[in-house]
Amino acid sequence: NSSASQWPPGTVRLNGKKLNATCKIGRSSPAVTSLHANQSPEHHHTEIIRHPVPTNDPNDPLNWSNLRKAVNFGLTCYYTLMVFVFLDIITVIYGPLMTDLGFGTAVLNNSFGADTAGLAVGCIFLVPFALKFGRRPVYLFSTSVSFAMAIWLARMQTAGDLYGANIVAGVAGSISEAICQMTVADLFFVHQRATMNGIF
Repeated sequence: NSSASQWPPGTVRLNGKKLNATCKIGRSSPAVTSLHANQSPEHHHTEIIRHPVPTNDPNDPLNWSNLRKAVNFGLTCYYTLMVFVFLDIITVIYGPLMTDLGFGTAVLNNSFGADTAGLAVGCIFLVPFALKFGRRPVYLFSTSVSFAMAIWLARMQTAGDLYGANIVAGVAGSISEAICQMTVADLFFVHQRATMNGIF
């Protein structure tokens, strides 16, 4: 039972003894939820301390209903899945590309390298925009550019098309590697984040 002042920086208490009836979750105290776990006596008076403490603003994502959170998180996971499929499984169509367009394995491997290079550097440019202007514009930008690159790749004829579309698609899709965790931090309390990241 060491005091909070002895904890490592950034550590927050996630549970503790119930102090009084006003600690229960409700409109007057959104920071604490009673934990109804009656398996053992010591858990009977245990509570989950919500961190971060939500504001009184109904538009604060931490105050959203569970359904609204689930829908938003589901869309985030779907976006990430679609970007992953678009960027990372091109190797399964190497055979048809070699047959239809005459690309060699060196061209195809180099195009995948260009895609991966875009993934590596894109977040350097896009994460600051997500922090400054919010998640929605970056989601929309990434989705729109990925859609445009999918059309370009569907109509490609040359190795230049393949390289160019893969580089741009990699940069645009790179945010999928980080923005889902940012959305989890926006929507969920600390004690819920491990589960949400596990689902992701």
